[in-house]
Amino acid sequence: LGLHPHPHPHPHPHPRYGCPTQCPISGRHICAGNGHCKYDTDSQASRCFCDNGFYGDDCSQQGASKSKSTTSNGGSTAVTVIIIILFVVSLALMVTVFVMIRQVKAYKADASNYLALFYPYFV
Repeated sequence: LGLHPHPHPHPHPHPRYGCPTQCPISGRHICAGNGHCKYDTDSQASRCFCDNGFYGDDCSQQGASKSKSTTSNGGSTAVTVIIIILFVVSLALMVTVFVMIRQVKAYKADASNYLALFYPYFV
């Protein structure tokens, strides 16, 4: 068939927009050989999308991505906010129940008001 084997063990489709000239070359490899040059629709430009365990503009830095730790902190902040909101709502419900119980006790103390609750036409 005239097919030539791809030099990389995991061939990837060629990107559509401006690669590889717009992505950085590090160690004679695009994206330091640790990522793929693709078009980023958010930034409207080509950039390196790093493999797991690599980060940086050229994917040359190894370790946990700084953007992932920021996302993790954002996630823990969201959980904290949700917990605080649930606590405030619970506290408001407890205060409401307490006030209602006091009102019912006050009505019970005044027999005519208490009877008016259940028999409004007979008082």
